[in-house]
Amino acid sequence: MTDIDPIITSSEHTGLLHHADRHKWNEKHRAAAPSYEPHPLVGQSITAGLDSGPVLELACGISGSALYLAGLGFDVTVVDVSDIALLRLMAEARRRGIEQRITPVFEDLTTFTPPVDAFSLVLCTCYWNSDLFARACAAVAVGDGLLAWEAVSDAEHGFRRSWCVGPGEPAALLPNGYVVVQEEDVPSGKHDSRRVLARREVG
Repeated sequence: MTDIDPIITSSEHTGLLHHADRHKWNEKHRAAAPSYEPHPLVGQSITAGLDSGPVLELACGISGSALYLAGLGFDVTVVDVSDIALLRLMAEARRRGIEQRITPVFEDLTTFTPPVDAFSLVLCTCYWNSDLFARACAAVAVGDGLLAWEAVSDAEHGFRRSWCVGPGEPAALLPNGYVVVQEEDVPSGKHDSRRVLARREVG
Protein backbone atom coordinates (compact mmCIF):
# COMPACT_ATOMS: atom_id res chain seq x y z
CA MET A 1 0.00 0.00 0.00
CA THR A 2 2.66 2.49 -1.05
CA ASP A 3 1.04 3.74 -4.23
CA ILE A 4 -1.90 6.09 -4.51
CA ASP A 5 -5.02 4.45 -5.86
CA PRO A 6 -6.02 5.67 -9.37
CA ILE A 7 -9.36 6.96 -8.07
CA ILE A 8 -7.49 9.33 -5.78
CA THR A 9 -4.73 10.43 -8.15
CA SER A 10 -5.02 13.38 -10.51
CA SER A 11 -2.54 15.86 -11.91
CA GLU A 12 -3.80 18.58 -9.59
CA HIS A 13 -2.71 16.52 -6.58
CA THR A 14 0.92 15.94 -7.51
CA GLY A 15 1.98 18.69 -5.09
CA LEU A 16 0.54 16.68 -2.21
CA LEU A 17 2.97 13.81 -2.74
CA HIS A 18 5.63 15.68 -0.76
CA HIS A 19 3.28 17.37 1.71
CA ALA A 20 4.62 17.09 5.28
CA ASP A 21 1.18 16.26 6.72
CA ARG A 22 0.72 13.51 4.15
CA HIS A 23 3.92 11.79 5.25
CA LYS A 24 3.15 12.23 8.96
CA TRP A 25 -0.34 10.82 8.75
CA ASN A 26 0.59 8.07 6.31
CA GLU A 27 3.07 6.72 8.86
CA LYS A 28 0.44 6.81 11.60
CA HIS A 29 -2.22 5.13 9.47
CA ARG A 30 0.18 2.42 8.27
CA ALA A 31 0.74 1.44 11.89
CA ALA A 32 -2.81 1.95 13.14
CA ALA A 33 -5.19 -0.87 13.96
CA PRO A 34 -8.56 0.73 13.12
CA SER A 35 -11.57 -0.09 15.25
CA TYR A 36 -14.10 0.92 12.56
CA GLU A 37 -16.38 2.18 15.32
CA PRO A 38 -18.55 5.16 14.28
CA HIS A 39 -18.00 8.36 16.21
CA PRO A 40 -20.68 9.16 18.83
CA LEU A 41 -21.63 12.27 16.83
CA VAL A 42 -22.96 9.98 14.10
CA GLY A 43 -25.55 8.44 16.38
CA GLN A 44 -26.42 11.86 17.78
CA SER A 45 -26.93 13.16 14.25
CA ILE A 46 -29.28 10.31 13.41
CA THR A 47 -31.22 10.93 16.62
CA ALA A 48 -31.43 14.62 15.70
CA GLY A 49 -33.21 13.73 12.46
CA LEU A 50 -30.48 13.31 9.86
CA ASP A 51 -32.16 12.98 6.48
CA SER A 52 -31.06 10.74 3.61
CA GLY A 53 -28.98 13.31 1.72
CA PRO A 54 -25.23 13.12 1.07
CA VAL A 55 -22.66 13.25 3.88
CA LEU A 56 -19.22 14.85 3.95
CA GLU A 57 -16.55 13.73 6.42
CA LEU A 58 -13.45 15.91 6.76
CA ALA A 59 -10.12 14.56 8.11
CA CYS A 60 -11.73 11.15 7.90
CA GLY A 61 -8.72 8.89 8.53
CA ILE A 62 -9.70 5.21 8.46
CA SER A 63 -13.26 6.11 9.28
CA GLY A 64 -15.71 3.82 10.98
CA SER A 65 -18.24 6.65 10.72
CA ALA A 66 -18.12 6.69 6.92
CA LEU A 67 -18.41 2.90 6.77
CA TYR A 68 -21.35 2.88 9.16
CA LEU A 69 -23.24 5.60 7.28
CA ALA A 70 -22.52 4.01 3.90
CA GLY A 71 -23.83 0.74 5.30
CA LEU A 72 -27.08 2.53 6.14
CA GLY A 73 -27.38 3.71 2.54
CA PHE A 74 -25.87 7.19 2.75
CA ASP A 75 -23.59 8.50 0.02
CA VAL A 76 -20.46 9.66 1.84
CA THR A 77 -17.60 11.82 0.57
CA VAL A 78 -14.45 11.41 2.67
CA VAL A 79 -11.54 13.86 2.58
CA ASP A 80 -8.04 13.40 3.96
CA VAL A 81 -4.43 14.30 3.17
CA SER A 82 -3.38 10.70 3.93
CA ASP A 83 -3.76 8.49 0.87
CA ILE A 84 -2.89 5.48 3.06
CA ALA A 85 -5.94 6.20 5.23
CA LEU A 86 -8.13 6.53 2.16
CA LEU A 87 -6.78 3.32 0.64
CA ARG A 88 -7.36 1.36 3.85
CA LEU A 89 -10.83 2.82 4.23
CA MET A 90 -11.78 1.91 0.66
CA ALA A 91 -10.35 -1.60 1.06
CA GLU A 92 -12.67 -2.14 4.03
CA ALA A 93 -15.57 -0.62 2.10
CA ARG A 94 -14.94 -3.08 -0.74
CA ARG A 95 -14.82 -5.96 1.74
CA ARG A 96 -18.25 -4.88 3.01
CA GLY A 97 -19.63 -4.35 -0.50
CA ILE A 98 -20.35 -0.65 0.03
CA GLU A 99 -17.51 0.96 -1.91
CA GLN A 100 -19.97 2.51 -4.37
CA ARG A 101 -21.35 4.58 -1.48
CA ILE A 102 -18.03 6.19 -0.55
CA THR A 103 -16.11 8.76 -2.61
CA PRO A 104 -12.51 9.37 -1.44
CA VAL A 105 -10.96 12.80 -1.94
CA PHE A 106 -7.20 13.21 -1.50
CA GLU A 107 -6.81 16.85 -0.43
CA ASP A 108 -5.08 19.28 1.91
CA LEU A 109 -7.83 20.36 4.29
CA THR A 110 -6.32 23.78 4.84
CA THR A 111 -7.27 24.66 1.26
CA PHE A 112 -10.13 22.26 0.54
CA THR A 113 -13.41 24.01 -0.30
CA PRO A 114 -16.55 21.84 -0.40
CA PRO A 115 -19.60 22.84 -2.45
CA VAL A 116 -22.02 25.22 -0.76
CA ASP A 117 -25.39 24.08 0.64
CA ALA A 118 -24.75 20.51 -0.47
CA PHE A 119 -24.66 18.06 2.46
CA SER A 120 -27.17 16.75 4.97
CA LEU A 121 -24.31 16.19 7.39
CA VAL A 122 -20.79 17.59 7.55
CA LEU A 123 -18.72 15.65 10.09
CA CYS A 124 -15.23 16.36 11.39
CA THR A 125 -13.59 14.88 14.48
CA CYS A 126 -10.23 15.47 16.18
CA TYR A 127 -9.17 18.18 13.73
CA TRP A 128 -9.35 21.94 13.92
CA ASN A 129 -8.86 24.73 11.42
CA SER A 130 -11.06 27.79 11.80
CA ASP A 131 -11.04 28.62 8.09
CA LEU A 132 -12.10 25.07 7.22
CA PHE A 133 -14.83 25.28 9.87
CA ALA A 134 -16.27 28.34 8.12
CA ARG A 135 -16.22 26.57 4.75
CA ALA A 136 -17.79 23.49 6.32
CA CYS A 137 -20.63 25.58 7.76
CA ALA A 138 -21.38 26.89 4.28
CA ALA A 139 -21.42 23.34 2.88
CA VAL A 140 -24.30 22.21 5.12
CA ALA A 141 -27.70 22.12 3.43
CA VAL A 142 -30.06 24.90 4.45
CA GLY A 143 -33.27 23.79 6.15
CA ASP A 144 -32.34 20.66 8.06
CA GLY A 145 -28.66 20.01 7.42
CA LEU A 146 -26.40 19.18 10.36
CA LEU A 147 -22.84 20.10 11.30
CA ALA A 148 -21.10 17.70 13.73
CA TRP A 149 -17.64 18.64 14.97
CA GLU A 150 -15.21 17.60 17.67
CA ALA A 151 -11.88 19.35 18.29
CA VAL A 152 -9.22 19.40 20.96
CA SER A 153 -9.88 22.09 23.57
CA ASP A 154 -6.77 21.62 25.74
CA ALA A 155 -3.35 22.77 24.54
CA GLU A 156 -1.55 21.52 27.63
CA HIS A 157 -0.57 18.14 26.18
CA GLY A 158 1.66 19.02 23.26
CA PHE A 159 -0.99 20.49 21.00
CA ARG A 160 -0.37 23.83 19.36
CA ARG A 161 -2.87 26.50 20.34
CA SER A 162 -3.84 26.85 16.66
CA TRP A 163 -4.88 23.18 16.66
CA CYS A 164 -7.29 23.74 19.57
CA VAL A 165 -10.63 25.47 19.88
CA GLY A 166 -10.86 28.44 22.22
CA PRO A 167 -13.41 29.12 24.99
CA GLY A 168 -16.94 28.60 23.71
CA GLU A 169 -15.73 27.33 20.35
CA PRO A 170 -16.62 25.87 17.96
CA ALA A 171 -20.25 26.77 18.76
CA ALA A 172 -19.32 30.46 19.17
CA LEU A 173 -18.08 30.50 15.56
CA LEU A 174 -21.29 29.19 14.01
CA PRO A 175 -22.69 31.70 11.51
CA ASN A 176 -26.20 33.11 11.64
CA GLY A 177 -28.85 30.56 10.75
CA TYR A 178 -27.43 27.78 12.92
CA VAL A 179 -29.05 26.41 16.07
CA VAL A 180 -27.02 24.31 18.50
CA VAL A 181 -28.64 20.91 19.06
CA GLN A 182 -26.04 19.60 21.48
CA GLU A 183 -22.73 20.74 22.92
CA GLU A 184 -20.47 18.93 25.36
CA ASP A 185 -16.96 18.85 26.75
CA VAL A 186 -15.27 15.47 26.54
CA PRO A 187 -12.58 14.96 29.21
CA SER A 188 -9.73 12.62 28.50
CA GLY A 189 -6.56 11.53 30.22
CA LYS A 190 -4.69 12.40 27.02
CA HIS A 191 -6.42 15.62 25.99
CA ASP A 192 -9.80 17.24 26.43
CA SER A 193 -12.06 18.01 23.48
CA ARG A 194 -15.35 19.69 22.74
CA ARG A 195 -18.21 18.49 20.56
CA VAL A 196 -20.98 20.45 18.91
CA LEU A 197 -23.94 19.31 16.86
CA ALA A 198 -25.81 22.13 15.12
CA ARG A 199 -28.61 22.46 12.58
CA ARG A 200 -28.60 24.97 9.74
CA GLU A 201 -32.17 26.22 9.70
CA VAL A 202 -31.74 29.23 7.40
CA GLY A 203 -29.07 30.40 4.98
